[in-house]
Amino acid sequence: MYCQRILWRTDRLRKLDRKRFPVRGQDQIILLLRSVFETANGAGALTLPILRAVSGCMYDRWTDRGLAWLEAMDAVPLLGIFQTLRDLGLQDRLEDAIRFKLTQILGSPFSPPAKEPTRKMVKPPTVSQATWDEMLQLRKDDRRRREMKRKSVRMAA
Repeated sequence: MYCQRILWRTDRLRKLDRKRFPVRGQDQIILLLRSVFETANGAGALTLPILRAVSGCMYDRWTDRGLAWLEAMDAVPLLGIFQTLRDLGLQDRLEDAIRFKLTQILGSPFSPPAKEPTRKMVKPPTVSQATWDEMLQLRKDDRRRREMKRKSVRMAA
């Protein structure tokens, strides 16, 4: 029933706006079932609370990594975590516990990817300093010209 609900909800939202909801329900269910069943957790972890918790942790930033996602799910003992939380009376916090373990393995799903440092232009030894300065000034002027054009287009709209 939970998988049927995912199918219905995602397909309905996708009909409304394909750009905002690009993932099809079938794809999400296949990934969910593979994340639980085909990892070290096995068929014993195919229970409603575990499926809900794993589904809540399936961020695009993590699932787009493919095999790294499945390896991370191998390292998360879903049944052990669920049993521990149930013994403590905290089974409603299962999603948070799984997300914490996945964050330790895969990193934060919300932080932006590390940007490469911008390379600073270095003057080639065969170019004179006057020519180099002139080229840098032309690049600055071109950048300013593009910025002004962008502003005028925005103001016209």
